[in-house]
Amino acid sequence: MHKKCQKRRQPAEETVSLLELAPEIETPYRKIRQLQRKMDRSRRATNPNKYKANGTFNRSNNDRWVKSKHYQLDQLKLQRIQGKLI
Repeated sequence: MHKKCQKRRQPAEETVSLLELAPEIETPYRKIRQLQRKMDRSRRATNPNKYKANGTFNRSNNDRWVKSKHYQLDQLKLQRIQGKLI
């Protein structure tokens, strides 16, 4: 475009709002958080060699992760809850 043809835009005075896409669906954040904490406790209890004394992850340990049956059941519960959100 030529410089003569270009128009300057005036700033728009519009309001912006944030709307929920599906307000009727309640996200179970509390239940998800509880399950994640429960799974973390179970994972730490069954794999104490994977963590240092201060609670951080031990990178030098290359053993396989042990998943208890309760951990696997909780993992399925979490997948179901999160699958409903998608």
